[in-house]
Amino acid sequence: MKKHGCCVLHKTMMLGMFLILAVGLGYAQSGIKVKVPFSFGIGGQTFPAGEYTFGALPQFPHTVLVRSRTGGTPFYIATNSMQSRDVASSTKLIFNRYGGQYFLTQMWTAGSEIGWETMKSPLEIQLAKYSPGPETVLLALNSR
Repeated sequence: MKKHGCCVLHKTMMLGMFLILAVGLGYAQSGIKVKVPFSFGIGGQTFPAGEYTFGALPQFPHTVLVRSRTGGTPFYIATNSMQSRDVASSTKLIFNRYGGQYFLTQMWTAGSEIGWETMKSPLEIQLAKYSPGPETVLLALNSR
């Protein structure tokens, strides 16, 4: 009896995860599409250089879905909202660089004054502590 209940629970959890993933992927398709020319970190995850889609999930306002254009497992990022006095003139990703390591720090969409800020990983915090300061690297896409 316990095994049957466990299997039903497992299947229900898997179905729920699939539905969240499917909904998330639908929103990410209309997100920020960019080719990042260097490997970078977000939270505790490292991503290789490549083409990515960053998509906001309206049903989870502080979550951004990262998906590689080559496939692979999507990654969800916990973020904080930010507001600017000015509307962003272009879509852009902002990275902090410490030595040769890049970390995604902010995302902005053209036409909006709301952006997202990622949370610093323990590694980024440690590098920032012993660095004279990060170099800010901007990847901007032309607004359409």
